[in-house]
Amino acid sequence: EALGLPGDVSIDEQSNFLFAGGDSLKALHLCEDILSSMGVSSSNLLEIILDGTFSDVLHHLTRLVPPEESSTSIAKSKKRPASPPTGIIGKRAHKSTELEEEEKPGFKVVRRASEVMEVNTRKADRTETLQVFGGKDLSRSANMSLSLSWSSDTGRCVDASPVIVLRDSQRSDVPKAAVLIGSHSHRVQALDLVSGNLLWERVLGDRIEASAAVSRCGSLVVVGCYDGGVYFLCSDSGETRWLFKTGNAVKSSPAVDPVSGLVVVGSHDGHVYALNPQLQLCVWKHHCGGGAVFSSPHLLATHRRLYAASLGGQLLCLDLDSGHVVWSYCRDTPFFSSPNSFCGHVVIGSVDGSICCLRDTGELLWQFLTEGPVFSSPCFVPEQQTLLCGSHDGRLYCLNCADGSLVWTFQTTGKVYSTPCVFDGFAAGQKGVLVGVASTDGTIWILDVRDGQIVTSHTLPGEVFSSPVVWGNVLVIGCRNDYVYGLNLKSEPKDV
Repeated sequence: EALGLPGDVSIDEQSNFLFAGGDSLKALHLCEDILSSMGVSSSNLLEIILDGTFSDVLHHLTRLVPPEESSTSIAKSKKRPASPPTGIIGKRAHKSTELEEEEKPGFKVVRRASEVMEVNTRKADRTETLQVFGGKDLSRSANMSLSLSWSSDTGRCVDASPVIVLRDSQRSDVPKAAVLIGSHSHRVQALDLVSGNLLWERVLGDRIEASAAVSRCGSLVVVGCYDGGVYFLCSDSGETRWLFKTGNAVKSSPAVDPVSGLVVVGSHDGHVYALNPQLQLCVWKHHCGGGAVFSSPHLLATHRRLYAASLGGQLLCLDLDSGHVVWSYCRDTPFFSSPNSFCGHVVIGSVDGSICCLRDTGELLWQFLTEGPVFSSPCFVPEQQTLLCGSHDGRLYCLNCADGSLVWTFQTTGKVYSTPCVFDGFAAGQKGVLVGVASTDGTIWILDVRDGQIVTSHTLPGEVFSSPVVWGNVLVIGCRNDYVYGLNLKSEPKDV
């Protein structure tokens, strides 16, 4: 069921959950279902599902049940039953009324660099996700345009990047898709993705430059502030549920662990904090060796790793659960870029103009030198084994993940501070994978990810340091003229 397979499909015991189409969130659901149905506990099962074979999982489960039960119950689990066993129904039915009332429907969170977090979305529509790359005809089959759909005045410059939240709720009073974004006016706005209508607005204690995040439970919006606070706001109203104070301004965007629910964020006091919003406490904090933590931490939840970079030139790999250092890498120049990872490699941009790729041991694998400082953060194109990153030299670079060789480059009309966004053009009527990126002169560029050829562009009436985020045919971005914009991606057939 976790893999969406038909009920009569046999599972190869030597295959791996991830290679069979699973991911970390599906693994978490499977782990919870198994432990609930068997009435046992295991701290190792999730890791075995992620890293081992199905045979390893079965072997582990046989050790969790009494001998007289293991020979029958485990053998039956090799095929998914057509309907849930009565034992599963019974155990789920015994959840407390309070938990049932608080249980929220599934949702997705879409952030910059095409990052998507899915919770309880077992029936997600794969055609809508940002990671639809395989099997597409990449020919340019239509003329695409990018036009203004809506705008929202925040009162001051908007340097933060938007976050899009999509909910499965059937309630008419709950928006299907909302945009969350902060401003230098101290305001956080929640907007309807389609219309741009204001859902709620909250004024915090100081400027907001960091992008927001959404807690694993979906009920909290997390945002850092110049007053040193990390605010946990009610996602329905914007009311403050918890305020955690660091020692200096928070310009780092929080990262949410989809497994434990921990919220990890950096501060200009030089620390990275791991916060538990349910218990409202700091689980651990780590000083990053000097210099403020401006960039956003990156989580590799399946390996329980956290990557954080500082303006002191330190890139740290920490144990996600304890905050202990696994390895560190140091350069003589600050890191404003946020780290990202793909296939065990960590990539980050540096102010010295380099885009650096490190092995999971902390050793430098390769580096590519641009002609300007790199504040942009890398974004990956998994199907092509390439990465995209901007530079203050005004170019967007597409590099080979394996060796850092140049695939293509695109020259914009300004500096590229923002992080590129990769998306499927299907919803906008365009075949193939596209990339959106903004230059600081206010121009938003849509390119073909294969070769960097321009598809369309649109210029806003102000500078842009915000990163675009795309869902469906809507691109959302902030601007330094005080507005947040929603732009429509639309295609028309080419003239024959």
